[in-house]
Amino acid sequence: NIPNSVSYIGEGAFYRCESIAEILISKNVTTIKERAFSGCDMLTSIIVENGNPIYDSRENCNAIIETKNNKLIAGCSVTKIPNTITSIGEYAFSYYDLMNSMEIPNSVTSIGDYAFKACSSLSFITIPNSVTTIGLEAFRFCNSLTSVVIPNSVSDIGVAAFHNCKSLTTLTLGSGLEKIGAYAFYFCNSLSTIYSHAITTPILAKTSFINYDATLHVPCESSVDYKQHEIWGLFSSILCNEDNESDLKSTYSPSSLDNNKKLLINGQLYILKDGKTYNAMGQEM
Repeated sequence: NIPNSVSYIGEGAFYRCESIAEILISKNVTTIKERAFSGCDMLTSIIVENGNPIYDSRENCNAIIETKNNKLIAGCSVTKIPNTITSIGEYAFSYYDLMNSMEIPNSVTSIGDYAFKACSSLSFITIPNSVTTIGLEAFRFCNSLTSVVIPNSVSDIGVAAFHNCKSLTTLTLGSGLEKIGAYAFYFCNSLSTIYSHAITTPILAKTSFINYDATLHVPCESSVDYKQHEIWGLFSSILCNEDNESDLKSTYSPSSLDNNKKLLINGQLYILKDGKTYNAMGQEM
């Protein structure tokens, strides 16, 4: 418990205190700095005392929220992000080695710098079609991510946002993407397939990617622009995607598909819902 005498919790105050299971923030705590509880892998309960003028832990979400801004500033592996949250703050979930999935509600418009950095077991993340920016190193060192869908709403992917996601093999870029930061997908050495739905070629740096041997699928109407682009044209295989749509196909979180019919075909799991077929990542096929 944080005693009533404490009003300030400094940066990294409990960083990687891996034996902490519960945190109770008193109503007198009015300042909590970045990374205060990052990497506390055993943490399963976060409660802010009622009456705190700055922070709350609404809906038993197991997180610390800046009440005025609806900004989640600190969570843990079992956090359920409320659908009133509009932003995920810097380092909010960083260094949680045991976190394997997180569903972000469609109220969130920004994912802050370092928000999920070094969540090494994170294998599934839902980025809703409400997020417009993904911050600096937001998912860096998330080594278990195999597939990432950037929704149409995202215009800016920050510097080194997915740097060193070594298991990432498939990347989908939405139609609204305008800029990819330097090193955003650097050292994603397993990346083999990229789908870009952007009609206008997004701005990027040569270091945004490292594996230019990946196959890049682009809108047919823009294939010449991609092939002639100084950087996009570095991809050795650029294919016209005849099925490209300006809007990405529907996605669901795996948990929302739990009660629907499942099929196992050639070792791959498929889920039937409302007459449509989804893969194990919740993406419409």
